Amino acid sequence: MGIASRWPGFLKRARTMLAAVGFHPETLLFRDARKLNWHRGLNQTVAVVCDALTQSALPTTCRAIPFPLISKSSIAELRRSIERIQNPLSLVHS
Repeated sequence: MGIASRWPGFLKRARTMLAAVGFHPETLLFRDARKLNWHRGLNQTVAVVCDALTQSALPTTCRAIPFPLISKSSIAELRRSIERIQNPLSLVHS
């Protein structure tokens, strides 16, 4: 199993969580996507747990398992807030 991210906190938490559910440390391949050649060896893993930003940079041969860092409901609320900021007059006519 591969784990890849540019965020060190993601890598650290993934290591803790995967160890807690029983993954043996020797079966996990961690890659810091900020480093040169970070994707080395990931195409030999069953899948790669990653964040959405790293998913877009993975080689196409890798099976990505994106882990959302922000919930869908939070993203929806952020989009509504952006809409209110960009179109303040739409609130007056609603």
